[in-house]
Amino acid sequence: MVMLAVLVSCAKDDGFMRPNANDSLRLADFREQALGSKKLDEAVGYAMKELNLAQDLHYPEDEVKALLLLYELYYNCGKNVEALAYATKASQISDSLGFRRLSAQSYHALGNVMSRFKNNPVATKNFAQAFMSYFEMEDTIAVTDVWRDLMPSYFNANIFDSAMIVCQRSYYFDRRFHNERGMTETKAQHGSMFLAIFRTNAVDPDYSKLDSAHILLREAEAINRKLNDPKIRKIVCIGLAETLYYLSVDAKDPKRSRELADSSMLYLPEACFIAKNTGVAEIIHRINILGVKIKHAVGDVKATELFVDSLVRVADSTKTYIDKETAYRAKSILAAYNDDYENAFANRVLAEKNREVINYRDNSVRLSIQLAKKQNDDFLAISKRKQDELIGESEFQKNVSMMAIGGVTLLLIIGALLFRSFNHTKRLNNKINSINEEIRAQSEVIRVKNEEIMDGITYASIIQFAAMPSASEMKHLFGDHLVYLSARNVVSGDFYWASEDISGRYKLLAVGDCTGHGVPGALLSMLGMSILDYTTRHFGSGEISAGVVLDKMRNNFKRTLNQTSFSNDKSVDSIDIVLLVFDTQAKVLHYSAAFRPLLLFRYGELMRMKADSMPIGIYLREKPHFTDNEMKLCKGDIIYLYSDGMTDQEGYEDADAQAPKAYSTKKFFKLLKGIFQQPFDEQETIIRQSIEEWRLPKAPHQIERDKTDDATIVGVAVNNFIKFDEV
Repeated sequence: MVMLAVLVSCAKDDGFMRPNANDSLRLADFREQALGSKKLDEAVGYAMKELNLAQDLHYPEDEVKALLLLYELYYNCGKNVEALAYATKASQISDSLGFRRLSAQSYHALGNVMSRFKNNPVATKNFAQAFMSYFEMEDTIAVTDVWRDLMPSYFNANIFDSAMIVCQRSYYFDRRFHNERGMTETKAQHGSMFLAIFRTNAVDPDYSKLDSAHILLREAEAINRKLNDPKIRKIVCIGLAETLYYLSVDAKDPKRSRELADSSMLYLPEACFIAKNTGVAEIIHRINILGVKIKHAVGDVKATELFVDSLVRVADSTKTYIDKETAYRAKSILAAYNDDYENAFANRVLAEKNREVINYRDNSVRLSIQLAKKQNDDFLAISKRKQDELIGESEFQKNVSMMAIGGVTLLLIIGALLFRSFNHTKRLNNKINSINEEIRAQSEVIRVKNEEIMDGITYASIIQFAAMPSASEMKHLFGDHLVYLSARNVVSGDFYWASEDISGRYKLLAVGDCTGHGVPGALLSMLGMSILDYTTRHFGSGEISAGVVLDKMRNNFKRTLNQTSFSNDKSVDSIDIVLLVFDTQAKVLHYSAAFRPLLLFRYGELMRMKADSMPIGIYLREKPHFTDNEMKLCKGDIIYLYSDGMTDQEGYEDADAQAPKAYSTKKFFKLLKGIFQQPFDEQETIIRQSIEEWRLPKAPHQIERDKTDDATIVGVAVNNFIKFDEV
């Protein structure tokens, strides 16, 4: 009886056991020791003890609390994969058992870690779920906390309008409830948003945004001296380290510039530590490279070298690709400061190589997709369970009624059908014969029309390919070269184009990828080539600039298609393109790119040069000008231009593959690395065979895949048309 009374007193209304006083003390003690530990391993050890105890005692509510504590510990030190795993488990348990507040906290945690993975759709979905749960519980403070954490997801994705709306709402409720800590964090996030806006426009930066960021971050820093909130401190520290450096670059007075750079350097050590603890490669790289620039800006050559050496030592000890990229990039910048441009470029190549490896091995997208799929499956399962419950309640009554009504109706229908069947069948057969005759006649008309259309498209393809440079023209301009163009539907939305100025000094080469494929894409490709011809025809000798050519091409393209305003409710025609201008006398390459990268093989290493994130055509976030990049050419350089159709073709990896997948950038780069030293005609054969074999089935359960897009690649070797001095 005593034991029964104890069990009853420990039971909750929902059937779960509540911990007794001794158990609660033990759980609280583990939690307190975890939160008070300075080392991660030690803190995790105590949190795991709390989790194991809660599981042994069958206290699911305390189990979720322990899981959220583990999430927090890993999240705060940048172990984002582990943080995601614990937050996901906490969400599953709290949802299944109906713990409303813990469920909201779990969704909030998932939103934070997905934001670090830069999967903004999944992050926003989880933030929204947390928001609705807190809203139903009328917890306005928690709702505002969700808004503040949602802001970085928006401005990191360059969705600044939505970020500003969330910021204004946070300000409103923080002031209404006199939440000084909340207002200070919102102010710091507001400043970080202005800094992000400034960073996005490298061509024509708006320094008024930088001034606003500086004011807001300074105000937040001043208030936080009293609050001493670590989260606000992290935002302010990274924000001021960057803001003060950029202000020093813009300062006209050398003394003022030095003062700002010195101030920026004060925040640098802590900013580097904070960046490392985010686990986000982009932030780690950005802050460490900023450190090299700051130390050089203050004229401390020795400190600059020591900082670079420190980054190299870190990379040697951790052997992670993030640290390797940062170290090589830092060495490249330091070499450039010392006018050692050959060493600068070699380290830049190694940095780009490690950056590509980071992208290949980044599993954040896979984890994000798995989370989104699991949450969607859970939602569907809950919906189906509720639907089945409603159906089950009335199933018996509905069956009885339907059987009675159905029996009477069936007898009536049978009688009517027997009466009408003979005459109806006779009339139906006559009508079917008449319809078949009409179908045969229409089929013949359609066949003739299809032949006429295909004849027209085939002739159009002849005209389109005649408009592109012929093999002899390409050989005259660039010597031996590679051209592979595979149209999805006879005519192509891809094109390649080449020309030279009247003096013969400048040689131009471009590859474009137009919106769509087939006839619509081909029309745009013809327009693109015509505009390129018109644009470059009006440049005199010595005046050709790749960036200016794309600027003028965009203006002419928009004017030709009457693109005066952007609409989100319909597709907008555009061209992704990369344009090369070879100065054969100075041995310099000028290039400008719109959403398409440039591939360069130098000294056996593959380097992918980034493009401007905007196309030829109207674009919501277009910049005033395309970047005109300049690069000294070296003997042995081989350059490739390609469309995204090269990597998007669907096929099968092997006989075990259950579903087709894209050829992928990784596989494409691996192919080029294996063949770039071979003659171009052999490269074209290997590329063609590789793409065609990829689409073929490797097992009976697979079927041959159709082409998914137009595919184009053009390659040239500078040795074939530029003379280099013999060493």
